[in-house]
Amino acid sequence: MPAFTPSFEAGFHVNMEGPKAAVRDGSVFEYCRLNNTVIQAWSVLQHGYFEGNFVGNEEFAALNHVLNDLAKKYQVTPTAIALAWVLRYPGKMQAVIGTTKPQHVLEVGKAAEVTLTRKEWYQIYLSAGNDLP
Repeated sequence: MPAFTPSFEAGFHVNMEGPKAAVRDGSVFEYCRLNNTVIQAWSVLQHGYFEGNFVGNEEFAALNHVLNDLAKKYQVTPTAIALAWVLRYPGKMQAVIGTTKPQHVLEVGKAAEVTLTRKEWYQIYLSAGNDLP
């Protein structure tokens, strides 16, 4: 999901001009946060419909560098860090992952044990090629 962030961008670019300031989702994230509603984020490790996982993908070298550094710091996998990024959202968020491998479930389950700092959260966001005003 750090590689695909339109639902966050309107909130970051409020009172700004440009395409990222446009509210494209009806402010669903803000509505859910304010109304204590859980968001289920699907395919959070994907960077496109058919392209596959961004974790370990050389197309996202800067992002993977940050994920790897934080994985070492927290002693988890880069995938767990990517999911911890999703779970750090200030509202209620569940990450839906698709897997048939028990080991993968154990790896990503460790994301719930990681609380990224705000600085780390934004570091991941920016390293994925996103910007801030």
